[in-house]
Amino acid sequence: MMLKKEDALLVGIDVSKAALDVARSDVHEVSTFANDATGIALLVKVLRPLSPTMIVVEATGGLEQPVITALLDGACAVARVNPAQVRHLAKALGIQAKTDPIDARVLVAFARHAQPRLLEKRSKTSEELEALVTCRRQLLKTRTEQTNRLGTTRTKIARRAIEAVLKILD
Repeated sequence: MMLKKEDALLVGIDVSKAALDVARSDVHEVSTFANDATGIALLVKVLRPLSPTMIVVEATGGLEQPVITALLDGACAVARVNPAQVRHLAKALGIQAKTDPIDARVLVAFARHAQPRLLEKRSKTSEELEALVTCRRQLLKTRTEQTNRLGTTRTKIARRAIEAVLKILD
């Protein structure tokens, strides 16, 4: 998707545990919404009529998922982006400071320059399947780590503890 810089309304949302800092390409101010069901509903209510070309949300270990789901349910164009890539852009633009409002503005710049891929709304079944696959992958990784540890552990008590963990993982 090619964005015309002058026509596109771009939005960057910096997600923290308690708040959503929202920057828009058409205004300088950064708005803050509570990162709870009420704040997210209000955010969608504010953004939806504006029909932003793209809303960029940084991946934050899962804290971003409720707002992304709500925006997708509201038929908004949303992209989840890698925080390391966003930080690299900030450094390239000479932005060394790192506050939530600044991060939200950088996300708008990232939308403009990187044009990340938009997310698609997924079914509940797809989300559950993805969560199960992620859980399985993590358990397999843990099992491999414990198996490797067992191969190098010499004390009897430590070996028994690792074997007990492996038994549970199996």
